[in-house]
Amino acid sequence: MPPTDAHKLRRELKRAVHRARRHVDSALGRPRKTQIVICGFPRSGTSLLYNMLAATLPSFAHDDFEHSCLGYVREWRDTLSKRPLDVFKIEDLVRRNRLGKRLVVIVTIRDPRDVLTSRHPRVPDDYFIGWSACYRVDGPQGPELAHPGIGAIAKQIEALGNTPGIDLLRVRYEDLVADPGQVQARLERDAGLRFVGSFADFHRADRLAYRYDGERAALEPALVREDKPVDRSRAGKWRAPEHAPRIRDEFTRHPELFSLLARYGYEQDEGWYAPYGSGR
Repeated sequence: MPPTDAHKLRRELKRAVHRARRHVDSALGRPRKTQIVICGFPRSGTSLLYNMLAATLPSFAHDDFEHSCLGYVREWRDTLSKRPLDVFKIEDLVRRNRLGKRLVVIVTIRDPRDVLTSRHPRVPDDYFIGWSACYRVDGPQGPELAHPGIGAIAKQIEALGNTPGIDLLRVRYEDLVADPGQVQARLERDAGLRFVGSFADFHRADRLAYRYDGERAALEPALVREDKPVDRSRAGKWRAPEHAPRIRDEFTRHPELFSLLARYGYEQDEGWYAPYGSGR
């Protein structure tokens, strides 16, 4: 049998097994399986939340690092995935959900100014994401600005509010680092999840789901925070003087950022921008 045919047969057999499991659970009155999808802005806490959920939901299958949510939709088991740009794949996920899994989509939100001034451990020499574009880390020629930026992602996040077939939750990065227990309690209440252990102790896990090692090793280890205890000092780093040119440049070229700050509740007006120059 040619390798391609063998691969196709294994895939079909796997899908048949999961369909059978679904029918057995339905006959026995067992609850639907749940697929949790973490997505949102890059550099907004998706990796941190992923590690917290993976550490406290031991019955949920998950991959190391990050993989697309679409890979789990045909598996009848509780699953967890994280990929920021999966925010653009949720409608496709709903269409492919033929097993009828419960889809819980958790979108992370962070002060856009902190997102704009964040650096990635594997792209330490440049800001990782702007209004127009974001780095693709694993490109064939190395890191390149080839992914959508804050503007397109924000528009897609708003669209998710009208997407049927999902339970949509939002988590603010600032809440996650200030009081992870409160966020955990809200997810338990609103998503019906049953946790083992606490978010605050996620870093004590024997093996974290998201980590920089092997071929994904960080070029700047000092930027790796996903494996360390959280504290509220992580928020508001955009105020550092070194980031002033970045803030001025992005808000001058893309004044839509002012509206985004207001929409997400980070500012009520443009008075904060006075030290950087005039507003719009």
